[in-house]
Amino acid sequence: MRCELRNYIVAFLFAMLLSLIAQPSYAAGSQVRFCEFDQPKYEVKMAMAPTKYIRTKSADFLTHSQGQEKSGSVVGGLGGGEIGYKSEVELQVMSQNDRYCVGLSKVKVVFYGKPEVHIASNFERGSCEYTAVLTHEQKHINTMKKFIREYAPRFKREVRDISRNTKRFLGPMSKNQINYAQEKLQQPLNETLERYLSQILPVLSTRQSEIDTAQEYAAVRAKCKNWDAKLSR
Repeated sequence: MRCELRNYIVAFLFAMLLSLIAQPSYAAGSQVRFCEFDQPKYEVKMAMAPTKYIRTKSADFLTHSQGQEKSGSVVGGLGGGEIGYKSEVELQVMSQNDRYCVGLSKVKVVFYGKPEVHIASNFERGSCEYTAVLTHEQKHINTMKKFIREYAPRFKREVRDISRNTKRFLGPMSKNQINYAQEKLQQPLNETLERYLSQILPVLSTRQSEIDTAQEYAAVRAKCKNWDAKLSR
C-alpha cells in the first residue's frame, strides 16, 4: 500500500512539474496562435424537391403572367421552377485580453431545384388537352433536373474554390464588431455563388427555349381537337 502511494505521489508530482514547466511556453505560444483557426469544413449537397403540379390558374392568367396577351398566343401551361442555393455558416469566436477573432468553422451549401408545372384550369385532369400540355411541360422539367444534376459537381467545385480564395477569419477586433465580422465572412460566399448562378442559368434558359419550337407547339396542338372550346371558358 505504501509503495503504491509513493508511486502515485511521484507520478503526481512529475505531472505537476511538467505542467509548471510547460505553462509559460504555452502562454507565450498562445499569443502567436491567437486568431489562427483550423481549415473550415465544407459540405455541399444537391437537393431536388418533388415536382409540384398547379392547376389553379386559367390560360388567360398564365398568358398575361408571361406578357403574351398581345402576341396572339395562348399559354396553356408552364414548366420550370426555382433553382438556387442555401448557405449556412458556423463560426467560432476566440478571445484574448478583450480582443476577439471570428473564424469559419463549417460551411454548408445546398444547391437545390424546386420544379413546378402549371396546367391551365381550363383543361380537366385526364382530358386530351391536359395530357398534351403535361407531356410538353414535362420536357421542361426533365431538362431542369438534368441541368441541376450536371451542374451540381461544378457548383461543389466552385464552393471549394471560394474556400481557397477567401479569408477564413477576421480580427483581432473589439466585441461590438463580432456581428459585423460574421456578415463579412459570409458575404464573399454569397456574392460568388450569386455570380456563378447568374452565369449558368442562361445555359438552362437556352436549353428550355430549344424545346419551345414552332414544330413542338404544332405537334402539341395536333394531338387534340377541342382547344378552342376549352380555352374560351
